[in-house]
Amino acid sequence: MGRGAAPPAALGVEGAGEVLAVGAGVTGFAVGDQVLAHEAPLPGGSGFWAERVLVNADHTAACPPGLDAVHAAALPVNGLTAVQALEKLDLSPGQRLLITNGGGAPEPWPSSSPRPRASK
Repeated sequence: MGRGAAPPAALGVEGAGEVLAVGAGVTGFAVGDQVLAHEAPLPGGSGFWAERVLVNADHTAACPPGLDAVHAAALPVNGLTAVQALEKLDLSPGQRLLITNGGGAPEPWPSSSPRPRASK
């Protein structure tokens, strides 16, 4: 038998919802905040298909205003993929980045990222 999460553990590595409690020493989040997160379930833990999930605050961000939890839940992995690709490229100021066939989920991030980038 393989190792992994045993029932009743749930799958899922990204999600969104409302903060129900905040751990000691955690800043920047409060009960009731709407957040999105990316968290690989720990052995024996549950993923985002569960009703409640314990996440690391470092893997959590505020939901963009006006975005419901269903759509926000799709952002963490796609956004992380796009940000990591841009960081790996290490573009210098003035360099250009051409994004072709941007139909995949991460595509909007490089071209509409709220953070300034060196690319145009």
